[in-house]
Amino acid sequence: VSWRILLEDLVAVYQQLTQEQPVKLPPKTTSYQDWAKQLLNYSHRKQEEIPPYLPFSKGGNSNQVSLPMDYPTINNNTVASSDRVCITLSLEQTHALQEEVSAAYHAYINEVLLAALTQSICQWTGQRSLVIDLEGHGREDLFEGVNLSRTVGWFTAIFPVGLELNSLNSLAEVIKSVKEQFRRISKKGIDYGVLRYLKQQSETQTPPEINFNYLGQIDAIAAQGFILGLAKESVGWVRSPRGSRRYLIEITGAIAQKQLQLTFTYSRQIHHRETVEALAQKVLATLDAFIVHCQSSNIGGHTPSDFASANLSQKQLDQFLGKLKQSGKKLS
Repeated sequence: VSWRILLEDLVAVYQQLTQEQPVKLPPKTTSYQDWAKQLLNYSHRKQEEIPPYLPFSKGGNSNQVSLPMDYPTINNNTVASSDRVCITLSLEQTHALQEEVSAAYHAYINEVLLAALTQSICQWTGQRSLVIDLEGHGREDLFEGVNLSRTVGWFTAIFPVGLELNSLNSLAEVIKSVKEQFRRISKKGIDYGVLRYLKQQSETQTPPEINFNYLGQIDAIAAQGFILGLAKESVGWVRSPRGSRRYLIEITGAIAQKQLQLTFTYSRQIHHRETVEALAQKVLATLDAFIVHCQSSNIGGHTPSDFASANLSQKQLDQFLGKLKQSGKKLS
């Protein structure tokens, strides 16, 4: 997010100077320091106002499932040993995910991607549950009078999420289930960081072995015509090669030039490249199956979070929508 702010300012200043105009940028928004103070004040509230962070939904199984490893006896997960596997969807596939799949299930694309990852990883592990660290921009609308739209800084929120699947075969159930479990997380995971770092609550669960971060459309600034796009050259090491990696597999998703790309970063000391390539291809096949599924007739549907104030279960919602359909009426 900070990149976008800085690049927009760079383009604006350059254009103003080339046209011999005085440099004028949009007004400043809430400072990073003020945000930190607000977050600290929030952490001081009564315990009942910030409930314990539970990675699994109520009644879920919080047992961590370990990933299969090709070199289980080697614990040398260093930055230097890391490698990447990338998959890129076509323009048509990316458009279908953004428009057709998301519309069919009233889900955001990050929820659709999370559903595909969950199903694929569970098929790999042979289990029906998964604990994964999700990473977000952290710029949530928590406080009145706070505007972070032009604030540069690292607000990133990282928080564990437990996901469970009742079925690995029903695509509709996978999408709906993951969407609902994700939306039960309060404040986009901010409370996890508040409780762990500001209220000093210790971790009671084994850290997740997988991280997922969806960056959105990362080359939007290029649409202005001044910046051509992302450079293909490597930026070199951003961390010491001797440093330790936190996760076994890190998955990053982004849309550039209207195509979705997923990058799987792993350690050559822990997994064969063929293993990670197989996982990436499994995810790609699942996303393709989602697209084909949603292009069929009478596919999709709402979930309880679409009508949160009604406080309905999925079964109750399905019954209501079924009766509505029989009456010939439509939701408005």
